[in-house]
Amino acid sequence: MGIKFTHNGKYFIFSLLDQTMKVCYLDSMKLSLNLYGHNLPILGFDISSDDSLLVSCSADKNIKLWGLDFGDIHKSIFAHQDSITAVQFIKDTHYFMSCSKDKTVKFFDGDTYDEIFVFDNFFGEVWGLMTSSIGDFFVTVCADKCIRIWRQTKE
Repeated sequence: MGIKFTHNGKYFIFSLLDQTMKVCYLDSMKLSLNLYGHNLPILGFDISSDDSLLVSCSADKNIKLWGLDFGDIHKSIFAHQDSITAVQFIKDTHYFMSCSKDKTVKFFDGDTYDEIFVFDNFFGEVWGLMTSSIGDFFVTVCADKCIRIWRQTKE
């Protein structure tokens, strides 16, 4: 379903339709970790900038935060009312965002596991999101055929 490299270039991580993720060494291609925990296919995942956390989302409506050192689940969050289509960390933080078919985007703190804010101004399922390289704005794509740009303000 997806593949990503860690920022330090040591591992690559991929997700499969059997609800698992695999962490492999890039240089030898050997398996380092098997990550089990979701009940339905993993639809998205991301790696924190410091390579310490992995966040995954699934059709099972859950977000899971994993430690990349041992592959342990730090927290499982029932985050949305429908399938979660994408998650992404904000650069140089453990803050992350998720989007869902329930027509919302949510903003979380990956250290305290708190939900910080909910963006619910959508008229269709939210299929994807991407944060800017410095985290000052994010872009969403939605089933209502709109691309929205959300900029950070002083408020």
